[in-house]
Amino acid sequence: MTQQHIIFLILAVLAVALLRLLGGGSGIGRLPVRPRELMTKRERIVCGFIEQAIPSARVHAQVSMGAILQPARGLDRSRATSVRNRFSSKRVDFLLEDRASGDIIAI
Repeated sequence: MTQQHIIFLILAVLAVALLRLLGGGSGIGRLPVRPRELMTKRERIVCGFIEQAIPSARVHAQVSMGAILQPARGLDRSRATSVRNRFSSKRVDFLLEDRASGDIIAI
């Protein structure tokens, strides 16, 4: 493959990606959605206060509980799925992670 072919391929991929980002096309699976803010104005203010008060912590907002919890070991698949479904789509407003160790220090 020549350098021209590679450049053309890269430009084609970028063009397709740009069209998708701009909403071009109406392929199967296109959902009628719109973006929304991750945090409200008040939540952004609180996040700033937390970051200033605890500089050793990394603040994460709107974290899925499925990202920080998992069913206990030893459960059969059905029970594990049932347990996971109880919390996986719930979110916590703020989670504080120790910058050095990565441990969760507060929810």
